Formats: sequence, C-alpha cells, structure tokens
Amino acid sequence: MDLKNLPSDPFEARFAIQKEKYNAIAVDTIKYIQNEYQHKDLLYACIDFINYDFIETSNFDFEELQRIWLFPAKEASAELNESLNKIINASYKAAYDSLRRALEIMIIGSSFAKQNVDVLRAQEWLNFEHETPFFSRAIESLLQDKRIKKLEQDTFWITQLKNFYFDLSDIVHVRGEQYSREILQPAMFSYNGIDAPHLSLKNLHRALDTVILIVQHICTSAAIINPILLIGLPLEKKYGIDASLSGFFNESQSILLWQLLLPDTKSFFEELVKIDDEIISIAEFVNNLPDITEQELDNQIEDFKKFLDEMKESRN
Repeated sequence: MDLKNLPSDPFEARFAIQKEKYNAIAVDTIKYIQNEYQHKDLLYACIDFINYDFIETSNFDFEELQRIWLFPAKEASAELNESLNKIINASYKAAYDSLRRALEIMIIGSSFAKQNVDVLRAQEWLNFEHETPFFSRAIESLLQDKRIKKLEQDTFWITQLKNFYFDLSDIVHVRGEQYSREILQPAMFSYNGIDAPHLSLKNLHRALDTVILIVQHICTSAAIINPILLIGLPLEKKYGIDASLSGFFNESQSILLWQLLLPDTKSFFEELVKIDDEIISIAEFVNNLPDITEQELDNQIEDFKKFLDEMKESRN
C-alpha cells in the first residue's frame, strides 16, 4: 500500500487502507478459532443455540406472548450475531456494544414477560410508547419470582449477572484507559485519522470468551424463567410438523441447553426438575398424549403446502 498515493477523498482513502486488511484479518481469525481457541466447541454450541433454538425459549402462553411476543429473543439473537461480525473484522470494542445490548434486551424482555408486570405497560414499551427500564429495575422485577429468588440464594446467579453487566458497561462507557479503544482494539497504524485494523489475539480471545459467557447467562435465564425447557419432550411424535412450539424443547435442544448453562448453576437445575410440581406435571401431560397418527401428519403436511401456495400467490 502506497500511502503517498491515497485518494484525496477521505472515504475512498479510508476504504483503500482498510480493504486489504479486513480480508486477511478475517482469514487469520477463522484459523485461530478453528485451530487454537481452546473453547471452540463451546463457542460453536453457542452459535447453534443463537441461530436455531433461542427463538423457541419464550413461554408458549398467550398472556405472556401478548406482552412482547418474541421480540427480545429475536433482537438479542441479532445483536449476538452482529457481535460475531465485528469480532471477525477485529472490531473488538464495537463488539462489546452488541454483546451488552443482547444481554440487556433479554433480561429486560424477561422482566416484562413476567405476570407481575402490567400487560399494557409491556406493550407500550414494545411499541415505543414507554421508556426502557433500568437494568437494575428489571433485575428487581425478576427477583419477585420464587424460582429466581431461590436460584440467587443457592448460586448467586443474579449477583454474577449484575457484576457481568456492569463490567460490560465499564467497557462501553470507557471507564478509564484500560477500556480505551487503543487498548481493546489497537490499530496496526493510523494515517490521517484512518486506523488500519489489526488482529490482536489477546483481545480476540477475550471477546470470544465474552460471547460464550453472554450466551451462558441467557441460557440460565431461559432455564429459570421457563424450566420445562430442561426436559426434552417427544414433540415430533406428539405434534408432528407442528412440534416447533415456542416454550418447549425436544431432547437434542434440551441437551444443548444443559450444556450451555452456567456451570455453577447446573446442580440447582438438576434438583429443580426433580422436585418442581409444575415441571413434572407439564412433562407428564406431553408424554401421556397419544402419538400423532399418519393421517393427522398427512393433513398437517397438506395444510402446510396450502399455506405455502397462498404465500406465493400473495406475493405475485
């Protein structure tokens, strides 16, 4: 790259400096993750959960869904994926903004979904008619749930969650030089205010670890708010192609959720699924349903085909 012959336009000059670096950084980042990152398997499990299972964690209850529908899970999933886009381009500091928003929107959304919050107030927030509550207020709302209060008593999960959120806030709000862009996202060089991106293995590792921890907190939150997710149910056998019900997991989804719980909460959940009457009764109800018949499955498939045809016609 010849810095003496850069374009005079500031945007063209910025593109010229950065375009050569981003591709090389992305390639080297992927190689590091695939061959050297010690938590690779856990990271890939987190990505699977974000993209395939996260949206189904919301309780399939009309009263709860009418509050904020599936918005928190959809928005948090988008932010988590955006953080990965930023990490692969060595935009580590910017990734923390997305990670913090993902955690915040999920916890605030979970608090609005609880029955102790007025339905109208939750809907006003969803429709941009009510301000977003402070994170600490959302936590206070969650602590009114008896399961969450017991989880905090036994594992200090809420305390860990708050401390983690405040750590992310320190980064986003730049609490001192240690959280500056120069430290968290150093440039290879800077020319006329244009930074050439630089692969920093230390900061890459830290950002990837943060992605994992965010997902572990989100999974722990999903498990304590809707603990039936911890029981893998024979959904396909009972419901056919209508098995993708929000708020229930099949066995493989449940196994992944257990894998992604915060490690020091697993013993709590192992005991919870054994003694919680609500979890036991829901699992028994689903397991005792008759298996779907071939005729019923054929009808579902036919209805789905009709739905697809109607969708195609509406677009023409």
